[in-house]
Amino acid sequence: MKLHIDTSKYPGDVEKRLKYISHSGPEGLLTEDFFKSHTNFQNFLELLTSINCNLDAETLFDDLEDGKYDDAIQQQTKFCSWKALCEQAAQELLHKR
Repeated sequence: MKLHIDTSKYPGDVEKRLKYISHSGPEGLLTEDFFKSHTNFQNFLELLTSINCNLDAETLFDDLEDGKYDDAIQQQTKFCSWKALCEQAAQELLHKR
């Protein structure tokens, strides 16, 4: 999934930071702090459980990226989609020191 991140206000080495973000994976991007700040959930697993994701499915991330759970994400969070949630998380990780 391609994420749109505004780098215009980042004062550091943007290329280096974006490389770090791209290698963070879901665990590094979707932190407990992020979920506590932006949702009513404590973590990523709690969100997945609440929107009835099949946690055993090999296609879990494909289903999320394809928008299969966007309606549930919209109802359970302030985000309109999985992509919007990930973009906000990446934006915050960009500016995190």
